[in-house]
Amino acid sequence: MPAAHVGRDDKGEMVRWDEDEVDGHAAVLLSFDGDVEHEHRVAINFFRKILSIEDSPPIDQVIKAGLLPAFKRIIDDSEDNFMIHQALWCATNVAR
Repeated sequence: MPAAHVGRDDKGEMVRWDEDEVDGHAAVLLSFDGDVEHEHRVAINFFRKILSIEDSPPIDQVIKAGLLPAFKRIIDDSEDNFMIHQALWCATNVAR
């Protein structure tokens, strides 16, 4: 069983996650083909939350999962403003 991680996001809310969740949500975003589905919204929101943790966000895990190209694909190919905003936010936090 993967170790659980806990932190507070940028809104002060407690966020819990583990490597299996990162892998599962990463698989959803890596399958993004331009058509936004509910699973894509859940996955991008998950990454926004965990990347907003002020103390040790899982930036290396996100990079190793190959999500930077997925964020760029969402920014380039989506017409959904929520998805674009979240992907930009995630990419910016990875770059910090």
